[in-house]
Amino acid sequence: MKGRRLLWVWVLALWGALAGASWAAPTTPLRWGVDLEGGAPYAFTMPEDASRVVGFEQDLADALAKHLNRPVERVQVNWDSLIPALGRNTIDFAMNGIELTDEHKRGALFTRPYYVYQQQIVVRADDARIQVFEDLRGKRVGTLTGSAAHRMLEQLGGVDMKFYSDMYAIYQDLAMGRLEGVFLDRPMAVYYAKENPKLRFVEPPLGEGYYAIALRKG
Repeated sequence: MKGRRLLWVWVLALWGALAGASWAAPTTPLRWGVDLEGGAPYAFTMPEDASRVVGFEQDLADALAKHLNRPVERVQVNWDSLIPALGRNTIDFAMNGIELTDEHKRGALFTRPYYVYQQQIVVRADDARIQVFEDLRGKRVGTLTGSAAHRMLEQLGGVDMKFYSDMYAIYQDLAMGRLEGVFLDRPMAVYYAKENPKLRFVEPPLGEGYYAIALRKG
């Protein structure tokens, strides 16, 4: 998978960027901004052990700490506040499925991408009304505020958007009929919805985008 091939590309490039940064001494932790609430498969706590954080971005953070020989400290930040938190200097970098978009570039600097993603429509298995992206017009569709999926729905127009920060809840509401569709990045859809027999993926997924690590400007 192309996304997987890019997974580790960022390490050396980011090492150069962070090693030359005018932050504190090497023993001072780098503050990693991440939203662990509904954060699978990126970074999330294990249900049976809330002290244990897993996910492929946690793996990347561990690799970063090893390459820099510097500790990395997680800082809980709501997803839509990650880039503003950089500007407030409450975190040193943000890595949490942050899409490399023009809007995000206005608020932060970015490393090379580390993952290729696509957007996924998910509907109830017994609902045949939605077969293509345009069918989302006039429907109640759940998404994540400030995301690339949110902007695509805005551009489509005529969509009754409902915003969620809890990814488990968004797909549960879909299964229960409170939503008519969910439109989000495919990694989240695969983790939360793929095994639910009440839900159906509208294929093929849409578009292609990139996740990258956000750094404070300057």
